[in-house]
Amino acid sequence: YIFLDMHHLGINEVILWKWFEQVKPLLGTNWKQARRTLCQFWIFLSIGEIYTGFTGDPATADTLESLPDWCSVPLRQYLELLKREGWKKSTIAMHHSSNFRFCRFLCAIGINRFSDITPQVLHKFNEQDMHKTAEGKAAYNCRIRNFLLYLYDEKLVVSPFLYKALSVQSAPRERIVEILTQDEIRSLWSVNIQTLSPKALRDYATVCIGLTMGFRASDIVSIRFQDINWKKRSITIIQQKTGKLLEMPMPVRTGNVLFRYLSSARPVSSSPYVFILHEAPYNELERNVCRAALIRFLPDRKSENKGFHVTRRTFATGLLMGNAKVELISDSLGHSTDSTVHKYLSLDDERMRLCPLSLEETGISWKGGAFHA
Repeated sequence: YIFLDMHHLGINEVILWKWFEQVKPLLGTNWKQARRTLCQFWIFLSIGEIYTGFTGDPATADTLESLPDWCSVPLRQYLELLKREGWKKSTIAMHHSSNFRFCRFLCAIGINRFSDITPQVLHKFNEQDMHKTAEGKAAYNCRIRNFLLYLYDEKLVVSPFLYKALSVQSAPRERIVEILTQDEIRSLWSVNIQTLSPKALRDYATVCIGLTMGFRASDIVSIRFQDINWKKRSITIIQQKTGKLLEMPMPVRTGNVLFRYLSSARPVSSSPYVFILHEAPYNELERNVCRAALIRFLPDRKSENKGFHVTRRTFATGLLMGNAKVELISDSLGHSTDSTVHKYLSLDDERMRLCPLSLEETGISWKGGAFHA
């Protein structure tokens, strides 16, 4: 706005985006956020209202109305199906964006029905699809594969294996599971709650819940008073990520910290949420507060990953070290299957040492090197 005003250019969308292209190199990795801000600004100048239905690049506004009926109708029905199945709004938005880009490409190359899609067409789509990373392209391809399977079920494409023509641009990553060390855990439990400020006590309570109950940050900030059963010493939540009901016992130590916060530190508010902002209007917290809380109480933690999820992994590993069965760990984490727990098994050093076979039993030579392979 300052640029337009100082040069007496008035409101001009073409100049706005030319200016953005010039300053884009100076914005670093924040250029996308700056673009969203400009989009919002231009919409406000155009219609006089704040509109948040679309925040991307206006040149790529993905409205289904801009597509012909032969592809917009099936795509809209597919998105409605995902909605009825209970998929999260953000996930449906990703399917929307991915498949809209795919449909727009089909229209651009002259295709006017889904049955004309060939493996060569899918290959061309991937060649022109500009993503900054292989992971980004793989994420889009994954959603398009699901859409192609839906189109086959609706008899709009002929081959049931057409989706296999979309290449896999990146393999799943296997990362070493990182948990809090015993020294870090002792440091957390050594905090004297009598010396904490009201806001610090709130933050400490969120860390305690994550460490002893394994809740995600998004679930912790969504805890309501009605979710806490003081007589049973438990907290019951519906997980934000999976929609699965989960009831977990609340350890005495965590319950004491939580009670202390509610009785002497929480601002007086009619909000149904346990954890709220300590400044008016006392709204519900965002989940990034949990991450900041962990950093607050472990400022010297030597790890590149400062995320709050480490408390959940530490909780799961603690159950494993206590000889809990995989099924129990999975249920405690609220997972739908047991397979996602297996990555924690590598942390059980004592029992892992019982698993190796001797080289003599397996017939593997002690000699190494290329000539003895």
